[in-house]
Amino acid sequence: MKLTPCALALGLAVAANACVIHVPAKHAYGHEFRDGWVLLGKQEVGFQVDHDVIRVTASEGRFRAIGLHVSGAPLELLDMTVTFGDGEVFQPKVRHDFRQGSTTRRIDLPGGQRVIKQVDFTYRSPNPEKGRANIELFGQA
Repeated sequence: MKLTPCALALGLAVAANACVIHVPAKHAYGHEFRDGWVLLGKQEVGFQVDHDVIRVTASEGRFRAIGLHVSGAPLELLDMTVTFGDGEVFQPKVRHDFRQGSTTRRIDLPGGQRVIKQVDFTYRSPNPEKGRANIELFGQA
């Protein structure tokens, strides 16, 4: 039986009666929104509703681009509206069929770095029997 480095470290720690092991992850996320991207919010999507909102606070900062990652179940994103801190809205053309674990392209925001107030999503489930999906909203400064 071949042991992974993590399993070997865990075994050694248990043998030495250690309480805590910290194995640093290479990246916080297993998709392209990793380095330089900030998680702005997430929403579990129920398919009996076709609209959800992720609210973002000004304390999160200013962003030039956003991106979405979907996990759990497949999802068809029909429309998205970004509302900025000054009340201006942006509706990128993002109709996208997400498989479980897929992401959007980088979506550049108009006007340089902007404070995002909220992002509204309109979606539907191509396969409601596969359960709920999770949408994660990322921003890049």
